[in-house]
Amino acid sequence: MTTNLDRARAHLEQLIQAVTHEPPARDHQDDYRMSVARAVYYARVDGEVSPTIRVYSIVVDAIDKTAALLDSINDINTDLAFLRAMWIDRQVLIEGEVLAVTAGVDDLAELCARVANATDRFGPELIEEHGGEPFFESEKQPGYRATEPDLPGFLED
Repeated sequence: MTTNLDRARAHLEQLIQAVTHEPPARDHQDDYRMSVARAVYYARVDGEVSPTIRVYSIVVDAIDKTAALLDSINDINTDLAFLRAMWIDRQVLIEGEVLAVTAGVDDLAELCARVANATDRFGPELIEEHGGEPFFESEKQPGYRATEPDLPGFLED
């Protein structure tokens, strides 16, 4: 029997194929690694009743959780709209989501652009202040250029 989650995953796979022109592959954690606009993102589907597609970047890798880092992440979150930053397993992520059942190709591409812009904006500051490895930056391919999303990914001062 097909569940909402199964349908949402199949839909996400169609979206990834349309955006990346590559066959999607799910890893052991149910994440899909995808390259969009010459940068690497991860996507997953969560939720049984109303599944959501989550897209995230790994902003910083190999970073220890400290009170100062959590304060910085909290400050970043006050500037973000439709996205959030978090620390998980020695990594700082920036992620956003859309409802899986209504998401289209443009929605996935737009979400990647939002995540990229927020990562480009806040990643260097986090690394300078707290250390760690610049994961998103290191995964960019030659010719990467951040694009402005149609809607705000973060709020300017």
